[in-house]
Amino acid sequence: MKNIELIYEDASTHQSLLMTVIDATFAGQFSEKKFFLESEAILQSSFVEIDSTRYLIGANLGYTAKALIDLEQNIYNLQNVNLVLNENRFKADGKIELFNTGPSFDLYLDCTEGNVSSVIALLPEQFSKNLGELTSDGNFDFKTYIKGQATKDLNPEIRTEISLQNGRIESPRSQEPLRDVSFTANFTNGKYRNNESTVFEIKNLKGYFNRELFEMRLLVDNFDKPNIDFSMNGAVPMEAVYGLLNNPKITAGSGEIEIKNLTLKGLYEDMINTNRVSQVQASGEVEFDDASLTINDEKMMIDQGRLLLHGDTLLVPEFKLDGAGSDILFKGQAIHIIPRFFCGFDQS
Repeated sequence: MKNIELIYEDASTHQSLLMTVIDATFAGQFSEKKFFLESEAILQSSFVEIDSTRYLIGANLGYTAKALIDLEQNIYNLQNVNLVLNENRFKADGKIELFNTGPSFDLYLDCTEGNVSSVIALLPEQFSKNLGELTSDGNFDFKTYIKGQATKDLNPEIRTEISLQNGRIESPRSQEPLRDVSFTANFTNGKYRNNESTVFEIKNLKGYFNRELFEMRLLVDNFDKPNIDFSMNGAVPMEAVYGLLNNPKITAGSGEIEIKNLTLKGLYEDMINTNRVSQVQASGEVEFDDASLTINDEKMMIDQGRLLLHGDTLLVPEFKLDGAGSDILFKGQAIHIIPRFFCGFDQS
């Protein structure tokens, strides 16, 4: 098969996908009731949609596989299966059984070569699209378990365990990587095996920017109606930040931003809606230490600066900006800052 567009839709399980089969081969004694199937393929995923949530947007996929096929029992035993997802490689073991009500899975996937992009590639579109350029090195571990039957009313259980030790995380947009990184993360589709009971958590992420400690924690549950619990502490250099703004007019940065007890907790739909953002819990402090940005070849220095987040209000007790032959002193407050931030983030 070469250059074949593959469209799959299953209305009963609310699943669909759109892929291009760039090149695929299949070999086996297909006239037998029991035989070995050997196959390999290169695929381009447009999307995989489960319960109206899209995954694997624009992902490069591939595999080499050998499986023992039992057509009488409708059992596919995986003997030697290697999967490729972008730059990440997985080994799969287990079996798939076919029933009239839907397939049953007992699969185990182990990442043999990969980094944090493995995690990002498996996240829903709304979370992955702004993180897709992140990569890592270090002691990376990624395991996924898929067990149970996929029917009209039920998905199989999915559990993923991720960890990184003694690692480094970087982005082509950032001039400064996060070093000596460690974290653990878990993904599960939960008790009811659907988007509503799905939970993704990053625990105890720690690392260093220029020997300054940075810490973060993230919990997202209910992917139909995401509920976010986020916290961050640490010093972040402007070299690591300015490129993430994705503005060609900003060409350099120096100094650092100190983030103190930044927390954000609530429903994502409330965070983007000015009428409901009061339901969101948010607090924290940001202090600038000799921080500057070069904008249109002019160096803008924050001589002194401190911002306080209290709910959806950003308080500015002091903020002095020097540059372009002028000194500007700001004091005041801004409301509805959280919806504005997320709208800007979605458009970046």
